[in-house]
Amino acid sequence: MINLLPENEKREFALSLIQKKVCFILSFILLALLFLMLLLYVLGLYVKSIVDDYKDLVLAQEQQFKEAAYHQTKEQILNTNQQLAMASRFWQDRAKMTAVLEKLSEVTPASIYFTSFAESQEKVAVAGFAQTRDSLFNFKNDLEAEEMFSEVYFSPSSWVKPRDINFSLTFKINR
Repeated sequence: MINLLPENEKREFALSLIQKKVCFILSFILLALLFLMLLLYVLGLYVKSIVDDYKDLVLAQEQQFKEAAYHQTKEQILNTNQQLAMASRFWQDRAKMTAVLEKLSEVTPASIYFTSFAESQEKVAVAGFAQTRDSLFNFKNDLEAEEMFSEVYFSPSSWVKPRDINFSLTFKINR
């Protein structure tokens, strides 16, 4: 094919072709950059939503952990309080039992000796030795006269022998 255009126009035509190609390449690069920016923006939104989901999940698990730790601590405190209350009641009962023993020793004559002493709740069981039945009878009357003691009961075998008596007795404590 024969080109009859003058040289100036040939250069201008070649230059316009180069300009068109450069414009096409630049517009393609610009379009690719816009697409890349849009892709990065959407990817950023996706990553942000995943991070927010994990953040919510971590906060929920942290809240569950705090609640579990709270309930565990609360349970430990309640158990400790119960143990302290039981210990307090035990020591209060010991103090009351001390008062019972003091009162019992006040009314016990010198001729009577105790060999065993047991307590359960409000009842007390005592075993011992008395030299005479009269001293044991006086001891019984003295116990019944005390307001601290009630339901004083001596076993029937305690009254059989007149001397050297092994006796057993139970009574209730009035608080």
